[in-house]
Amino acid sequence: MRVVAWNIRAGGGVRTAGIARQLARWQPDVVALSEFRATPPSARLAARLVAGGLTHQLATCDPRSTRRGFPPQQSALRARPNGRGRASSSRSRTSCRS
Repeated sequence: MRVVAWNIRAGGGVRTAGIARQLARWQPDVVALSEFRATPPSARLAARLVAGGLTHQLATCDPRSTRRGFPPQQSALRARPNGRGRASSSRSRTSCRS
């Protein structure tokens, strides 16, 4: 199993396409993105991860979460619409704040 943890710094911004390309080259089974923000660039990154098979996504800014901060709570990953694929810890929600 290949696990990648990456601090994409402030949501990735203009670097999201490059981040997605690098992740595709590494072919991870699980990705944990630090500083993921549900801004339009991050939403595009999340969509590219889904297209690459990383369909299970979760973010700390998920509005369905009832608990914030540390220690983090245990959360179940939810499948994106195509239902199959590898796991990712990002989520493409534009309603989350940075």
